[in-house]
Amino acid sequence: MKHGIIGTGTIGNAWAIWLSIHEKDVIVYDINKEAAKKTGCRSVDLQTLQKEADLIWICTAEWNVDEVCEQIAHTKKPVIIRSTIPPGKIEQIQQRYDIQAIAHMPEFLREKTAIQDTFNQDRFVIGTKDDELYETIYSVVEREEKPVIRATPHEAALIKLIANSWLATQISFWNDMKRLIDTYEGCNAQAIADAVITDKRISRYGSKLTGKPFSGFCLPKDTKTLKKLFLNKGVDPIMIGAVRKANAKLGGTQ
Repeated sequence: MKHGIIGTGTIGNAWAIWLSIHEKDVIVYDINKEAAKKTGCRSVDLQTLQKEADLIWICTAEWNVDEVCEQIAHTKKPVIIRSTIPPGKIEQIQQRYDIQAIAHMPEFLREKTAIQDTFNQDRFVIGTKDDELYETIYSVVEREEKPVIRATPHEAALIKLIANSWLATQISFWNDMKRLIDTYEGCNAQAIADAVITDKRISRYGSKLTGKPFSGFCLPKDTKTLKKLFLNKGVDPIMIGAVRKANAKLGGTQ
């Protein structure tokens, strides 16, 4: 089976390397040919990729997903989108571009450690209603012996957005605690945080008390998207709204 990766930025590069290390036949396409070369895989044009690949992985920035799908419209090859997309996007793509065998397999990476995170991820989430495509993707990842979660496309999109929003929430929580602790004379905020996280029920994430807002590419964007989903459904975004407001007070994006 030959894997074709469209987009060799952070996600595509890490995934190309993961597939190659796992002895998969990989070809890549990127408008940035230098980025494509960094994967160590054979770089081809988009037409060749569509012709040769048995599976097409879309790993572009989310705002480029529609453009790519338009370019490969009516393809008979299965398509797996690794980019972050909102619920409903898979169904929209199927209808708009006549791509029937399609799945959403969100990534859970940090930009600075993308390759390391790809090889040490906690789970694989496969969002599709297509039984045959699920089995095909499962056969690619099963040897990693990590949990493989089957989901609907809606569920897969929400898993990614909620996971990132929870991480952002933890950062905002500890930033809030630091503001309180610092008002007590003689209290060491970091020592208190370190003591709290000895409880096995409590995650360490966000407990390094830098006092800085969450930033980077994913957390501000995904919390904003999740808040918008609440509003679109007429649901008050109490928690996620508070998280973004708290972050903005520290200089983060609102």
